[in-house]
Amino acid sequence: TGDVLRPLFIYISVIDLIFVSFLVVVISMWMLKKTSGPLYRMSQDIVKISQGDLTLNINLREKDEFKEVAQELNSALKNIKKLFRALNEKYSRVSASIIEVQKESAGSGAIRSDFSTVLARIEELEAEFRPLKFGKKQ
Repeated sequence: TGDVLRPLFIYISVIDLIFVSFLVVVISMWMLKKTSGPLYRMSQDIVKISQGDLTLNINLREKDEFKEVAQELNSALKNIKKLFRALNEKYSRVSASIIEVQKESAGSGAIRSDFSTVLARIEELEAEFRPLKFGKKQ
């Protein structure tokens, strides 16, 4: 009976090995798809954000992996928007004030020159803000 059962056990072991290998491949592919999709979408949004589009939110499907990471990134982005918006508002107030003072001091050449220098620096700052998109206030 040992001579009859041995080939049967070997045959069953080979079939088990093939089946388990197939399951490992299928599960690995499923896990890769489940994680790579959300990572790809997040990386695409992060590239847009790094290019100055602060209006984006990173949106993943409810069952996607990394949903918590996306929520934390959105929270950080919301804080960055608030900081940049506040900075932009302060810049606008300072710029308007300097332009107004420059107009009022039109007769004084030295003061006008100083204001022109300050105004040029403010315009440089404005050029830095232009590419940023803040969206609506939240």
